Amino acid sequence: MKRRTGNRTFCFMVVAFLTLLFLLAGGESLAFFGKDTDYEAGVKYFKNKDYDLAKQSLLSALKDDPNDNKAKQILGFVYFKLNRLKEAENIFLALYNKKKDDPNALQGLAWVNFNLGRDDEAKKFFREEIKWANDHLNNEIYTYYELKDKGYIESVYSDGWFGLALIAKRAKQFDEALHGLKQAMRYNSEFTGEDVFLSHQGDIYFNQSRFDEAAKAYEKAAREDKKNASYPVNAGLSYYAKKDYAAAEKAFERALKIDDVNAGAAYGLFLARYEKGDYDKAKQSLVRMIAINPYYPDNVTVHNMIAKQSGWSDLWKNFGIAFYRFGHYSRAVFMLNAYLAYVKADDVESLTAAGWCYRFLGVKETATKYFQKAAELAPMSDEAIVGLASLQLEAGNTAEAKKMIDHALKLNPKSISANNLLAYLYLYQKEDAKALDTLKRAIAQNEKDTILAGTLAGIYFNKKMYAEAAREYEKIVRIEKKSVSSWNNLGWCRYHSGQYTDAVRAFAESRKIYPNQAEPYYGMALVYVKMNDLEQARVELATSLQLKPDYIYAQELAALMKASKDWKDLHLVAAAGYFYKQQIKNALDLYQNYLKEDADDIKANLGAGWSLFYLGQGDAAFPHFQRVLKVDPENIDALTGSGWVLANKGKEKEALSYIERALAMKPDFSNALRVKAAIHYRNKEFKEAEDLYKRLAGAEPYASDVYSNRARVFLAEGKYDSAIDHFNIGATLNPYTSDPFYGLALCYAGKEDYAKAKSFFYTAISLNPAFMDGQELYDLIGKSKELGDLYNALGQSYLNRHNYDKAKFHFQQMLRRDIGNEDAALGLAAVSYYLGKFKEAAVQYGNILKKAPSSSEVWDKWSMAMENLGWSYFNMKEYDQALAAFQRLSGYNAKASFIASLNGMGWCEMKKNNRTAAEGYFRQSLALVPGNYSATTGMAALK
Repeated sequence: MKRRTGNRTFCFMVVAFLTLLFLLAGGESLAFFGKDTDYEAGVKYFKNKDYDLAKQSLLSALKDDPNDNKAKQILGFVYFKLNRLKEAENIFLALYNKKKDDPNALQGLAWVNFNLGRDDEAKKFFREEIKWANDHLNNEIYTYYELKDKGYIESVYSDGWFGLALIAKRAKQFDEALHGLKQAMRYNSEFTGEDVFLSHQGDIYFNQSRFDEAAKAYEKAAREDKKNASYPVNAGLSYYAKKDYAAAEKAFERALKIDDVNAGAAYGLFLARYEKGDYDKAKQSLVRMIAINPYYPDNVTVHNMIAKQSGWSDLWKNFGIAFYRFGHYSRAVFMLNAYLAYVKADDVESLTAAGWCYRFLGVKETATKYFQKAAELAPMSDEAIVGLASLQLEAGNTAEAKKMIDHALKLNPKSISANNLLAYLYLYQKEDAKALDTLKRAIAQNEKDTILAGTLAGIYFNKKMYAEAAREYEKIVRIEKKSVSSWNNLGWCRYHSGQYTDAVRAFAESRKIYPNQAEPYYGMALVYVKMNDLEQARVELATSLQLKPDYIYAQELAALMKASKDWKDLHLVAAAGYFYKQQIKNALDLYQNYLKEDADDIKANLGAGWSLFYLGQGDAAFPHFQRVLKVDPENIDALTGSGWVLANKGKEKEALSYIERALAMKPDFSNALRVKAAIHYRNKEFKEAEDLYKRLAGAEPYASDVYSNRARVFLAEGKYDSAIDHFNIGATLNPYTSDPFYGLALCYAGKEDYAKAKSFFYTAISLNPAFMDGQELYDLIGKSKELGDLYNALGQSYLNRHNYDKAKFHFQQMLRRDIGNEDAALGLAAVSYYLGKFKEAAVQYGNILKKAPSSSEVWDKWSMAMENLGWSYFNMKEYDQALAAFQRLSGYNAKASFIASLNGMGWCEMKKNNRTAAEGYFRQSLALVPGNYSATTGMAALK
């Protein structure tokens, strides 16, 4: 066969034209001698995924040679990786317009359009990729091509089919997607590893409930890439779904060997062992899971497992400590209080952690009580003393704080928290040199500690000693390589030092570890402003605003925000960020301000419309949706919004006219289906509603409201078991909303299993008492004797939220039902006390305390009542009666060492001018808990 030299020459040129794609495929490294050129540095940075640095180097290369196509090609993919899709598209379009069959341009344009959701355009370019490759694959001399050329051509063919497969997968056209993946795997791709194709294949099989085939695909992927923990995790989930728990256990164990903090693997291992009946190992796995990420197992399914197993209730403490360490203090105290109330009231670690949580939540009185209890139970524990000292320091009582810190350091000279607080005390007193000396000495004793080093770095930073601060942060990231806060702080140090390239590196490292945090994107934005790269600055800022919309008000960028429309449009990005975070009023303010300058803007009108809708102002929302429809009559969001407003006003026929128009354009548009389902449900057309909710569950498998709404259809039909299944899924997907728990309670009440119903009512009430506070619940309580004390639960939940009117109402309802109910009477007295109605509280406490037992070894509801009675009399200046109440409290808890009665008696004796007696009580109190606030201020008042 005669060779065609023209084609042959072209094939030799492929690699020269398409260097980027060989680099993407991990092809041959470039052999450079001496210092890299800007282009060569850009290539290296790109291969190492340092896209910000790659961009800078390639832009420098293009300054020297604006016609360097190789640099442009790689820069296009750099912009793609940086999510600057418009600029990537411009580069690839320029290449495409020069040469319509340039595979670089075809590939770039295909993936840009794919990421922008422009599937028709993406398909066009993916098919052109395939055609370009087929022209070579079908060439009669293809056998004689160089191996490198063949590898590239076959990779382009594979890439085109892979793109088509992903488009089909996204559209849930699974058979078409599987065909595309099969074609993609005909050849070895230098661009995409076979493991990626196999993983997508596994995903599709899993979605089709073909779990055997899914497991095989994931296992093959795991053999291809032995370092990717997600593959054995997905294999494990497939085995779990087909109830092969032994195989699932092995798969999850393999994943944890690859990544020992993989949350999915740890959770899967727990579930597999639990289903096997290996409960001891299951508990060990759950302990590990909670420590890795407490959010994963914080769901109704796991809560029910814990409730069923004897000896598992101590896991509430694990949850509490983990949430405390994750900084989710409100959830931590919820868990810790459950543990302290029902498992172990005298657990010092839990009391101390709860104290810190309340301290950080700003609830100082409660924090004090928890720290004091911990200190009384464990006098040799330095941590609780430090907690009390921190409260004293915050109150400005530096002398008392110092005494307590000294006491803690006497107990434990190496105490990290005590040394750290001592440094803060010196800073508060403007003794910076002492603070630095304290930290340096403590760090010498605790070389691998990062808390002290962080405080030292923070001091240097605040003093604008950026080089010294950077040195400390570098030490921290060597010890804790995944400390995002330290990487961020290192970035700020470099930024303020004018070391912008190093700042980019630090911020990039932070977001590599945890992409869903706003700070590194914001830091990058400021760096790029300094580097005069305003386009990249805008991209970074837009991402930061999605994650933390408050940055819209940052002074550093105020001038740029006003400078151009592109930057002004970031107000819409921030508004969307607020909306996503359910800060609807903040979102509405930004949308409305924007509309003052551009009344017809579609995004702003849609945002304002939906914000008003969710704020319950449907009438005000409707004109915004209508304004959009005047500009864009087929806007699906405006059609759906109009439908929702009309449906809520009972104009169902008009509502459906809008909704049907929306569904005609997009039959599976979830929000429109929700409106239609709600109308059917309201009209008691349960079969039609159920069919729609089933479609919704397929379209949005992780939307908790879909399952809860579908469950309500079953509940209305009396199909309690089906309703329970769906409410359980809703609760698992979103364990922080009352809706599914209230639904579960209603189901079990319908089945007359009132014990289970009550437990779910309690959960729902603790999350949000207002959600179910209405006639439906009152009717249920009226019908069932077992549910009567739900009035107390509602009252206590409102009391904890300082909603005293609602709390009072429910305690009164409880007393109407059971006139002698102790908890309701105590609740009413507490309402009076917290409202400052001390005379009323004294009468109420006096009456109910007639029922109190004679003594208790623990602090309980009667102890609290006696203390509040004492302070009620004290505030009325009836010191004799106050003293009697505190003396009674002292006798009641005689076998325990609590300082409440001592402090109360001390203050009463001081007001009666018995100074010696008062001092004696305060000294006893301080001996039990050094530096506690009431006794400290009492001693100060005696001077």
